[in-house]
Amino acid sequence: MIAKTSSGNFGTKKYNVIIDEIPNTPPKFTKIVGPIFGVKLVKGVDGELEDDSTETYTSPKAVDAQKDKIIMSFTGGKVFMRMKKNDDDTFFIKINKSLLPKKTATYAVSIGLEDVRGAKQIVRSRMKVMVEYQDKYKEAKEAAEKAKLEAEKLEKEEAEKAAKELKEKEEAETAEEEKDGETEDSKDAEDSEKSETTEDADDAKKAEAADAEETKKTAKDKKAEVANEPKKVQTAAKEEVAKPK
Repeated sequence: MIAKTSSGNFGTKKYNVIIDEIPNTPPKFTKIVGPIFGVKLVKGVDGELEDDSTETYTSPKAVDAQKDKIIMSFTGGKVFMRMKKNDDDTFFIKINKSLLPKKTATYAVSIGLEDVRGAKQIVRSRMKVMVEYQDKYKEAKEAAEKAKLEAEKLEKEEAEKAAKELKEKEEAETAEEEKDGETEDSKDAEDSEKSETTEDADDAKKAEAADAEETKKTAKDKKAEVANEPKKVQTAAKEEVAKPK
């Protein structure tokens, strides 16, 4: 409230005083707060944080039309989060990454403004601290496991392919051997048949020769017998004459 004097007492003269009231408006930020404060948390392939430092967000400046002192209030703080007003009527949010939970998460905070005479901002400023967590150790492990499974799968497929090719080769060789065996058997059978035919022919010739020889011998014997017949008759006659009477 500001008073302006338009009249007063000067000597024996009385002046009227007129007071004009000026509204006390609450402070406000010169720009939009946030709305996002992004923090990246990375776990390295060695299992340790790549960066465990503190990250800081600094807000726009707050101003009060009546130049009154500004008071700030904060809600939503966490054990890893520190929020405080600066002397220049800005505020900071500091995130200690070494204390952050190892996960991707969003944390909401709000900031209220008022001046020392009680003029308070009706709607609090709100923003979000968004933590993006990346686990390179887990990713590397999963990638290694995936590569191992793919290698095992490929090895199995190659082994199955090799086994299939070997089986087909063996079947082809067996079929070829059976074919060659059948050809050899057929040839052996043919040769055996020819041999038997030849042997039969030889046997027949031998039998014919034996029959001829036998016939020849029989004829010779008969001839000899015929030739000896007169001799037999003469001998019998002599024997008959020689018998005593």
